[in-house]
Amino acid sequence: MSKNDDWSPFDEWWGKLGGTVLFGGVGWWLHGALTELEAGGEEIRVNWILAMLYRIGGKWGAVGFCALLSFLFLFWGLKQLAAGKGRRSAEADESS
Repeated sequence: MSKNDDWSPFDEWWGKLGGTVLFGGVGWWLHGALTELEAGGEEIRVNWILAMLYRIGGKWGAVGFCALLSFLFLFWGLKQLAAGKGRRSAEADESS
């Protein structure tokens, strides 16, 4: 088994920045969906994690969690980019 068999995009800085976009988009969508549900007074079944976040912090608790994850991925990706580190660059250093 080679070292690249367990490679993931989240090993690279651009994968972490992609996570920023992903969680930012989920948060944006979640805000709109929860706003519509609250305005209509409807009830739906959701994942237990989302339900727990909503019970604790309301709409902003659930959306804030997505925003927190988005900012963590942004920080982590930019830190890795500034350091010039990534799985592929580390493997290239090892082979030199």
